[in-house]
Amino acid sequence: SRGARGVVYDVGASNGSLTLAPHNELAYGPRTPRFIAFGAERAATGGGGETTLVDGHALFDGLDATWRDAASSREVRYRLRFDDVDPAATRKKQTSWRDAFGAPADAETASRRAKGMGYDTAAVDGRDNSVRVAHDLPAVVAHPTTGRPALFEQLLGAHGSALDAEPDEAPLDMRDRLHHSSWVLTDGDDMIDSSEIELEDDFRAALKALTEELTVEVPVPTGSVLLVDNVWHKHGRLKFRGDRSMLVTMRGAFRGDAAATIVV
Repeated sequence: SRGARGVVYDVGASNGSLTLAPHNELAYGPRTPRFIAFGAERAATGGGGETTLVDGHALFDGLDATWRDAASSREVRYRLRFDDVDPAATRKKQTSWRDAFGAPADAETASRRAKGMGYDTAAVDGRDNSVRVAHDLPAVVAHPTTGRPALFEQLLGAHGSALDAEPDEAPLDMRDRLHHSSWVLTDGDDMIDSSEIELEDDFRAALKALTEELTVEVPVPTGSVLLVDNVWHKHGRLKFRGDRSMLVTMRGAFRGDAAATIVV
């Protein structure tokens, strides 16, 4: 996201040729907002760009009991790479540790700040001066108001396989994706056998099919605002054509500190 205006971000300039899979915002991090407001400063001039919503309660309830148990008994390991780039000097989909961690003087400072924010691990990769972080989090959470279980994760959009169709990302292996998610056992064991990998692949296939079935397309016309409960609903975006300006702000904390200090 570029063009921050205080705590409001313009996400409308993102690549319109890609469909963004429904996801819970910042589900991969220690700081997660409760609510998100989308304000359409300018809807896509060439059409498309509708926001997609998926009910997280319905998604959990709609899974086969085997998959509900699997999702509830495992955590998701998120691996993120923050590059050493000047965000103002590149149009590539890269996230810089310079803008993610408060403009630190160097990568080592960024790494320390990441650990201070609550990421499980954070380290500087000497090969490219990037900061690599990892965090294990539950895939199922209880909604703070309803108390009902909801799927709260990015196993579809943030999984490395979701980027295979993107030419800029295709040459990278799974460890070098900008964002990558995978299952881990709840005890944090890093040794995942082939049956676990198969289970993850099968689960993602079932999750993808049900997500598509439950997805609702919501137009956000110029001048309108859409408020989303980030714990209850996943959100995504359809492809669009032309220019588009969508302003986003996040408020309330579901996990961690106030959303105004969240990394985006």
